[in-house]
Amino acid sequence: MKLPRFFGLLTILLCLGSISPLSARVGESRSDLESRLLRSSDRGMVVTDNDLEEHYRSRSQVSKQIETLENEGVEVDYIIYYKVSEDMVPSSNRLWMDDSKGRRSDRPVSKPEGWLLHVIYFKDISVLEYYSRSQSMTEVESDGILIRNVGESRWVKGKPPSDDDTIIQAHVFPVSFYREDLAIYANVKSDSILLFDPRLDERIHRLQTEKAEREAPESLDGF
Repeated sequence: MKLPRFFGLLTILLCLGSISPLSARVGESRSDLESRLLRSSDRGMVVTDNDLEEHYRSRSQVSKQIETLENEGVEVDYIIYYKVSEDMVPSSNRLWMDDSKGRRSDRPVSKPEGWLLHVIYFKDISVLEYYSRSQSMTEVESDGILIRNVGESRWVKGKPPSDDDTIIQAHVFPVSFYREDLAIYANVKSDSILLFDPRLDERIHRLQTEKAEREAPESLDGF
């Protein structure tokens, strides 16, 4: 019998031990995530420079949606992490381009070597994680991130079933995978992976709808 691809890869990872593109998981606390990413691996850092943070956040595919939460008074923390590959040392210097004389310029590197990880925390719990790679991800890397977020469930390719009103349908973020227990949805692209709690999508969609309804009478005035 042919084993499912994710099951086979999980077995390989368990045998090899530490194929680890990034060590983050939706639903865990900020302290646990940072304990692994920043201290255990020694390859990660928090992006704290305001200019860098604004640059990477504004180019993220989740930025506008998170602004909806913030504009409606929902308190979330938007944290960006940078993780280097191999034996490199994480440093903010790697996030700036050099000028013509080889000195640090004021222009950020749009796709720095390694990974950028955008995490949205609600009450110090990760509810969204957006992984961005400087180059196309290998199958082992993309599957590895999904496996670290599989929990006691399994991933199903496609969108969640639409014939059950109790199942949250994503309206804000794209979906190409969902966990069978419906706790996490994901969207996998060649150089990025988005994972999120569907309740976050539901809340943003509700806020967007309420805002549109509030503004509708004014926009229709005069018809």
